[in-house]
Amino acid sequence: MPLLAALLLLLSIPCLATVTIDSEHAGPINLSSATRYLEDNSNSLNLQDILALPGSQWQAYGDNTFSMGYSTSTWWLTFNLANTSPEEVRHLLEVGYPGLDHLAVHMVWNGKIDVFVMGDALPFDHRPIKSHNFLAPITLPAQGQVSVYIEVRTSSALQVPLILWQPQEYYRQDRTANLLQGFYFGVMIVMTVYNLFVFLAVREKNFILYVCFAFSLPMFIAGIKGFSFEYLWPNHPQWNDLAIIWPLCLAVLFGALFTESFLKIKQLGRWATLLFRIQQGSIVLLLLLSHVVDYQLIISILIPATTVSCTMGLLFGMIMWNRSGLSAKYYTVGWSAFLLGGISLGLNKLGLIPTNLITENTLQIGSSIEVILLSFALAESINEERRLRSDAQDNALQAERETRRAREQALRIQQQTTEELESRVQERTRELETLNRQLAELSDTDQLTGLKNRRYLDRVMHEEITRCSRYQHDLSIILLDVDHFKQFNDTYGHLVGDDCLKAIATSLGENIRDAVDCVARYGGEEFCVMLPETGPQRAMAVAERLRDQISKMPFSVEGELIPVSISLGVSCMVKGEKVTGESLVSQADEALYDAKQAGRNCVIFAERRAPSSSCGSSFEQDQSMN
Repeated sequence: MPLLAALLLLLSIPCLATVTIDSEHAGPINLSSATRYLEDNSNSLNLQDILALPGSQWQAYGDNTFSMGYSTSTWWLTFNLANTSPEEVRHLLEVGYPGLDHLAVHMVWNGKIDVFVMGDALPFDHRPIKSHNFLAPITLPAQGQVSVYIEVRTSSALQVPLILWQPQEYYRQDRTANLLQGFYFGVMIVMTVYNLFVFLAVREKNFILYVCFAFSLPMFIAGIKGFSFEYLWPNHPQWNDLAIIWPLCLAVLFGALFTESFLKIKQLGRWATLLFRIQQGSIVLLLLLSHVVDYQLIISILIPATTVSCTMGLLFGMIMWNRSGLSAKYYTVGWSAFLLGGISLGLNKLGLIPTNLITENTLQIGSSIEVILLSFALAESINEERRLRSDAQDNALQAERETRRAREQALRIQQQTTEELESRVQERTRELETLNRQLAELSDTDQLTGLKNRRYLDRVMHEEITRCSRYQHDLSIILLDVDHFKQFNDTYGHLVGDDCLKAIATSLGENIRDAVDCVARYGGEEFCVMLPETGPQRAMAVAERLRDQISKMPFSVEGELIPVSISLGVSCMVKGEKVTGESLVSQADEALYDAKQAGRNCVIFAERRAPSSSCGSSFEQDQSMN
């Protein structure tokens, strides 16, 4: 018999589309376009009968997900998988709709037949891979082919989205999808619990109706997504149909009760109240009949009834748009989102629109938006009631307030005038202080390099000399000058010279202690560095580091690297010595002059302090612009 089945399979293969894969294929494969289908009206054909049928009886469905609405027939789907790689390949076949009652996946290869029987009419543990969707493992032999035949029969909407996954890729995507679903359920639970606590605090009927409505929606979503079956009653598949009907009926029922109470429908007249009673009675009747009437009949009636109920809620929200204030507007917008999601889901289950990621999740999106906006609407309704009560109290006390207002008006005007005057004075004072700070900052800052200027340095140097003299501390001054800067300007222009000074200023600022040392532009191409708490040896080390950093500084003009060097003179006030800023700078200037005479690009300590020097290669040797 297996040999006969294989022979029949070979005869039918040419009429079927083949999906070619290899071991390196990572992404999911949508099998819709390669799938052929066949309807078994009698529900009597088995795999051997299917294999015996000629290939011409199979029909192509197209690129959309296979969907036949509500059907009592058994449907067979088939496609071929060919492995072109020289090694065995393992994949997962996902049927991404958990509401199918009976699902059998037959795999025919090398004269063998493997069968996986699943469905929400069987216990959850009966599935070969535990997941809320149906998964079947497929092993493709090296350079071999597998023909897959899928048998589907269900009383719910017949949808068979077929995706072929690599196992690692599926579990990665499934984790992401579950995270998004978890986010949705988290939002719904948070909104439900929050408004339940509000109800316990205010004892307002609308809140408990909202809580029941908001709780029913995620239960309905959990039912159609297969989460209820997976986590709540995996061993009781007989509850699956009721797990969809009951939450949906309760959501529509509590939604109608909430709408009637929240919008105060009785204000429109007895006809509106009667209409809602008919609607609510119909939903209760469907809920009771769900225990004795076939699921397919009940759901076929319930989906249109749900659509009509949502439409009613939207229409009455629009009627009350201007009568009930902002809360009715929140309600109408939220109900519109829920209606769009419900209509999309209903049309999808009836097979009138294709199944895809958007149509499968519009209800979650719409219901999330709705419960959030309805929560806003409830909060706004409380505010409106408080405003109404406050208005009533205001009317009762209006006469007294008018008398009091007349007596207090003059005092209030005087107080307001005084406060405004004080506020303006304070504001103008703050603006003046800000402008003064900005002006002081500008007056102390060199506009080209952004460093402090000579005016600021003279002031701070006097303060530091006074402080260091008092506490017997050292203080050093470094005066530095850019070598051959006039020739540099004559050769490259003053704009490039300005850029050079900016680069040197940046390098100096990066090589001193923040908030301790002070570097300033002393004039032209001269800079001065003040080093508090620094003796001769340390000052010479700092000066040498500055010289070395400038000589290594990458400064280029039109792509040509131009060497830059500086000459430095160092002077120091040691502890206990009485000096002035002018004398320290003068000593450093003399040392700077000696550094220039010594060939530039070097550091000279003032002769009065055990003169010493540290020189690099001369600037004249590094370039030919002299």
